[in-house]
Amino acid sequence: MTSDSILTAYCLTATTPVLSLRHSLELDIAKMTAKHLLQIERAIHQLSAKEKLWLLERIARQLREPNEAELSAMASDPEIQAEMGAINQEFALTEMDGLQSA
Repeated sequence: MTSDSILTAYCLTATTPVLSLRHSLELDIAKMTAKHLLQIERAIHQLSAKEKLWLLERIARQLREPNEAELSAMASDPEIQAEMGAINQEFALTEMDGLQSA
C-alpha cells in the first residue's frame, strides 16, 4: 500500500465517524507493516550476494513447506474433509482388489 493510497483511505474514512476508528487502526497497522518492510529491504540491501542467496533459499524453503498451523487448519476444514472422503470412496474398490499395502 503506497502512502498516497493510505492518505486517500484515511481521508475517505475520516468522514465516517463510526468506522473511522477501525479504519484508523487498520491504517496504523498498514503503516507499521510498510515501515518494517522498508527496514527489512534496507537490511537486505546491505548483505553480500552469498548472504542474500542464503536468505532467499531459506525463504523459498519456508514457502514450500507448510507449517503445522496450516496443516492443522487444512485437516479440520470441512471442505477438505469432504474432498478426502470422496477420494477415499473413489479408491475403495481399488483397495478391495486384494493387494496388500506396504
